Amino acid sequence: MKNTKLTLSTVFAGALLFTSHGAQAQEGKDSTKAAAHSMDSMKPGTVMSSHDGMTALYAHLKEVETQLAAGKLEGMHEHAEAIEAATKDLDKDTTLDASKKKRVQGYAKNIAKLADKLHDAADEKKLDETKKAFAKLKAQVDLLDKQFTHSHKPTEGAKHEDAMNPKGASK
Repeated sequence: MKNTKLTLSTVFAGALLFTSHGAQAQEGKDSTKAAAHSMDSMKPGTVMSSHDGMTALYAHLKEVETQLAAGKLEGMHEHAEAIEAATKDLDKDTTLDASKKKRVQGYAKNIAKLADKLHDAADEKKLDETKKAFAKLKAQVDLLDKQFTHSHKPTEGAKHEDAMNPKGASK
């Protein structure tokens, strides 16, 4: 019993140290840098909850949409990787029944393929093809979102920053 308490105390202290280090790293930065840091945490290999994954997807879609509207194709590689990473663990959501879990897996595969198409078209400097791939990608993300108990889709007029900082998250 004493060893269990010691182990739990050590784990708790380590967790506090880890979180306080992250909080200190964010102090003094403006919200733009914090949002960029948030997007950095969406890189491949990062495990996310379904809420975080869907929120990340919509944040990247908004960013890609803004860039495409301005005719810019730079940075699509990073967005494509982050989009794929955000879909990675969505099927592990415990609220999904077997049929929805299967659909989530299918949508995740489609989204990965479309993210690759978006990236490839952008690399080839084909704006129209990139926009077409984006429209299909966005539609698949919307279908994916409908599989969960509540929508993660930002409301019209919501700021990009709101998509990056879910309710309750500190800026």
